[in-house]
Amino acid sequence: MGIKIRRQHTIEDFTVDFYIDELKVIIEVDGGVHDNQGQSNYDNLRDQILTSKGYRLIRIDNQSVTDYTESALEWIKKEINLLKIR
Repeated sequence: MGIKIRRQHTIEDFTVDFYIDELKVIIEVDGGVHDNQGQSNYDNLRDQILTSKGYRLIRIDNQSVTDYTESALEWIKKEINLLKIR
């Protein structure tokens, strides 16, 4: 796609899974730990803080990435392309 994606990048006080600087896009790959209430509340607060600062988030679950890698990558590309338009 011709874009640079950084891994385990620090933004503010947070470390994000992947980051595309030129688009201010954060990609989070979430495992099962994100299903528990405490983690979910933290994720929501973190997302609100980051989006209020102009970052855009894409979330995908770890299981999709490991079990359906090609489909997951296509979905992420589609989401990035939609964000490029906005």
